[in-house]
Amino acid sequence: MKCPNCGEEIANGSKFCGFCGYQLSEEEIKQGSSNGAKNVLNNVMTVLQNTDKKILGIGALVVCLAIGLVVFFTTRKTTINLQDYVTVEITGADGYGQADVDFDYDQFEIDVLAASGLTDIVNQIENSDEDPEDYLSSSDYQKVFNCAYAIYSVYASNSDVVLIP
Repeated sequence: MKCPNCGEEIANGSKFCGFCGYQLSEEEIKQGSSNGAKNVLNNVMTVLQNTDKKILGIGALVVCLAIGLVVFFTTRKTTINLQDYVTVEITGADGYGQADVDFDYDQFEIDVLAASGLTDIVNQIENSDEDPEDYLSSSDYQKVFNCAYAIYSVYASNSDVVLIP
């Protein structure tokens, strides 16, 4: 119920307003008590409306999170650690020795193609007599070129390593 003096909301059955100190008459107290059922119904409706907004907000948050995860996992770049393909064997004693470095080119090439999603395209190129530019889209051709360049760069950097004390 509202205070007839200041208009602030006060509890039903109150004899005084807690805001302005106004003393309510017996008739105002009874009138406030009879309007109590309406006030309870209004309070319940307000709570339900706020609950709907909260549920809607939580739903929107979940949708945004799902979209963010999809974008994150579809746009992140795959990395290949070259150390996974290198084996080093060191022989010798007393400060003299040799390190033999071996690089698994075959597995590296397979993994680069798989990480690029080009395994099927490369098989198609190997089984065709046509120029790849004739049947590949420009984006697929660019991917194949970039992949081949990355593999060639690793091949070209190969050298035997000898440690000298």
